[in-house]
Amino acid sequence: MSVRGGYVGKIGWVDLSKGEVAVKEVEPGWALKYVGGRGWGARIIWEHVPPEADPLGPDNVLVVATGPLTGLLVVGAGKVSFSAISPATGYYGDSNAGGFFGPELKHAGFDALVIMGQSKEPVYLWVEDGRVEIRDAGEYWGMGGLDVQEAIRRDVGDSSVKVASIGPAGENKVPIACVNCDWRNAGRTGMGAVMGSK
Repeated sequence: MSVRGGYVGKIGWVDLSKGEVAVKEVEPGWALKYVGGRGWGARIIWEHVPPEADPLGPDNVLVVATGPLTGLLVVGAGKVSFSAISPATGYYGDSNAGGFFGPELKHAGFDALVIMGQSKEPVYLWVEDGRVEIRDAGEYWGMGGLDVQEAIRRDVGDSSVKVASIGPAGENKVPIACVNCDWRNAGRTGMGAVMGSK
């Protein structure tokens, strides 16, 4: 994995309704115009979410994006941004989490993930070495967000795996639910509810 100018240059596009994954190059010019993270989230939502979309429906898109500093050995450079139409407001919303999930996403080969559609069953995304897999998450449904992370680490046999998860609030689409990234949370605008709706 090569990082040039703070970017890997790849976005993973996941359509959960179809069960399909595509890896695409970052649009030319986006690095300077939108500067990753929230900027990319806002642009992708502007392009791909219709104005009348239900925040918890299949037309909403959840964007998980890093920025150009994510992964550097600098204070505050561990951020990852979650963006979507907020179930709390009905308008664009975003939230950030610190820690190691963002840097690990970038080191796995992606600047961002774009999650579209809705799965019929609980799933999670496994991201590794430039690829994204959709995996069954039925056994984790109903667990607390931090418990889910420990269970996934146990099941894949790697205690160093970084996980962004939800718990019962997200699963039940509570409009202010957060996304857990270890002990750091993306706690604004209900991004956990959007993740749970997917």
